[in-house]
Amino acid sequence: MLLKVADRLKTAVRSFVKSTLARPYWVEVTTRQPSCIYYFGPFDNVGEAEQMQHGYVQDLVEEQANGISVEVKRCLPTELTILGEESLVG
Repeated sequence: MLLKVADRLKTAVRSFVKSTLARPYWVEVTTRQPSCIYYFGPFDNVGEAEQMQHGYVQDLVEEQANGISVEVKRCLPTELTILGEESLVG
């Protein structure tokens, strides 16, 4: 019984690690005005994403966006641009 639990736990941990590491890197840019979340990517590694983020931010500055914050993260966004009140969700 204990071996079955240990095997299931090991399988679950391997699955979690594999699915997390398989996710590509994305640049998530959030703006306060307009209220938006933008995703740029995917990138193979964090260095590539960080190198490219400056161009995305510069474009938003030129478009006069305010309250810009940037995060490089591993994720699988379902939308590349989230507008308005939708962007306030989690």
